[in-house]
Amino acid sequence: MLIRWRGGILGLFNIRNNVTLSGDGKYLIGSYPTLGGGGSAYVFDVEEIIKTVENPGGKNLATLAIDKANPKIASNIFATGGNPLGLIVAQKPPSFKAQIEKLLKAGAIANYDRLIALIIKSNDQNDLKSVVGDVTMRKLIVNSFSSKPGMATVVMAALLKGNQTWSNPPANDFTRHFLADEKSDTLPYNATMNCWEMILYAGFLSGQITADQLRKFMTKSRYNQPFNLTFSGMPMMGYKESLPFYVTLPNSKQPATIKPLQPGELLFYRKSDKGEPDHVAIAIGGGKAVSLWEKPNKNNLIQIIDVLALDGSIQVGQPITDVMKGELWK
Repeated sequence: MLIRWRGGILGLFNIRNNVTLSGDGKYLIGSYPTLGGGGSAYVFDVEEIIKTVENPGGKNLATLAIDKANPKIASNIFATGGNPLGLIVAQKPPSFKAQIEKLLKAGAIANYDRLIALIIKSNDQNDLKSVVGDVTMRKLIVNSFSSKPGMATVVMAALLKGNQTWSNPPANDFTRHFLADEKSDTLPYNATMNCWEMILYAGFLSGQITADQLRKFMTKSRYNQPFNLTFSGMPMMGYKESLPFYVTLPNSKQPATIKPLQPGELLFYRKSDKGEPDHVAIAIGGGKAVSLWEKPNKNNLIQIIDVLALDGSIQVGQPITDVMKGELWK
C-alpha cells in the first residue's frame, strides 16, 4: 500500500487493508485481516515515518516498505484476535501523565529511576506540564515520596525542565511575586528566578515549602536591602565551608569524598577552595542534576545536566527539606 504525505508518495507499507491516524496524530494504525476472518492491527510511529522519509539513508522507499527501512516505525504491535476487515480501533499507548501516575502508585521510591528516565526522555512541554501543572498529580508525587521528600523535590524540579528563565534577584519575577507582591500562588512557566530559587520553587510546588517560608528566606537573606550576590542566600540553603567535597579543583589541598550522590542533595559549585559558591544545583542521582543557569549549554532555562559538566569544585549539602529543619529557617 502506498501512503501519500504532503502531496507526494510517502512510502510503501505492508498493509493489507485500510489505515487511519490515531486521534493525537502520533500513530498510523493499519489492519492485517486473514482469510479466516481473524488478524492483527499494527501501530506505526508517525514521527519515525517522517524521519525516515526526510532522510531515507539511500534506501528506495518506492520499492522497500518503509517499516522495513526503519524497524522503529513498527515497534508497537497490537494483536487483535477479532475480525479486522473493517479497521480495528487499536488501544492508544498510555499518555505521559498516565505513565507517571502508574509508576507513582506502583511504588514511587522503587520506581524512582524509571520516573526520572521517563522525564529525561520527554521533550514534549505539554506532557511535562500535564503533570507539574496538575495539583492532584503534585499531591500524588508528595504523598508517594513521603518517606523521601528530597526525591519529591527532585522530580518536581525535573518536570520543570525547559521552563523558567535564569535571572538573579531582586529584579526577577520570583522576588516580585512572593516578596514584593506577597502572593502565594504559582508562577507562570516563563517566570524569572535564579538557581537556588528554582530549588525553593520545586519545594514550593511539592507542598514542602510555603509562601510564608519563602518570604522568611528572602527577608533573612536581605533581599529587601541593597542585594549583595557574594552574600546570597547560600547559608539558608545549607551551605558552609565544612561541607564535604565531591570534586576538588586541580592541585587542591581539600580531600574529595568518594560516594554516590543521593537524589535531593544540593550541589554547591565554586571556583576556588574558599569563598561563596557561584552556583547551586540539585542532584538527581546517576551523575545528573537539575540546574537553572546559563551554563554549560548557553541555555538559561531549567535543564538536566551531567554533574561534572560545570567547572569548579563541588561540595555536597543536604536536601532542602532537611536544611529547613535548621535554626536559620526558624
